[in-house]
Amino acid sequence: MQNNIRNTNLRFNLDKEQQRRAWEYLQTMDRQDFKSYSQVISLALVDYFDRYYRTQADPYLETREREELYIILLDRARLSQKNEGWSDTDGHVFIYFTIEALAEVLHKSQMTVKTALAVLEKQELIFRKRQGPGQPNRIYVKLPKETIHYTDRFLSLRQTENCPIDRQDSFPDTDRKLSGNKKEIKKNNLAIRGSKEPLSPYGKFQNVFLPEKELENIRQTIPDWKDYIERLSGYMASTGKQYQNHAATIISWARQDHPASRQRNYESEEYETL
Repeated sequence: MQNNIRNTNLRFNLDKEQQRRAWEYLQTMDRQDFKSYSQVISLALVDYFDRYYRTQADPYLETREREELYIILLDRARLSQKNEGWSDTDGHVFIYFTIEALAEVLHKSQMTVKTALAVLEKQELIFRKRQGPGQPNRIYVKLPKETIHYTDRFLSLRQTENCPIDRQDSFPDTDRKLSGNKKEIKKNNLAIRGSKEPLSPYGKFQNVFLPEKELENIRQTIPDWKDYIERLSGYMASTGKQYQNHAATIISWARQDHPASRQRNYESEEYETL
């Protein structure tokens, strides 16, 4: 085992910005996520050189990755807007999408997703608002400057059907590829309807959102409620599918799995809270 271990020394010149930033990252990294210098340096090196060689073979790789990510975020935000999903006090629509879930959907590494998000934010195509500890960021998706004449480029619930955001010819071709199939979108209800109660994220991918009242109801009526939350979280992350009401979906799945106890344990109907 000892023969498989290799040692090397690293030196950082803090007068050089890139090396100084690398050193600062090492000093401030989360020890729960990264157990050692060796782990984080290995991850960074593998990701960097994998990307370097892929980019050499495909010069447009990074551009396509950013486009794919933006298309997914914009499509999700437009669906949320259409179904009156999450919005702030100014009426601006926002979505939740964790790094881990985006990596699953795009089949990319989390570092690739983080890099692409940072570039999109620098290009003012998205805006991320931090929430409390352990909470996913709110993501506001902005329209490209070239496609809209208004100063406010945020998607808003106040925008009407006559606004450019609802016209297919106002979006780049890359957006139309994902957003064009409106029948399929309507069929699958790929949006979470808004709720006046505060929603908290649950599950491995932090993509199952439940108000406290409905969570308490699930706890009281479903003995293995944690398993159902994880099952829903994993399913949505792996398929990209969304449900209008996560609590109703969990209750419905539990009723299907335990038909004999339906009447006694699961009093809520699947769509009664929609």
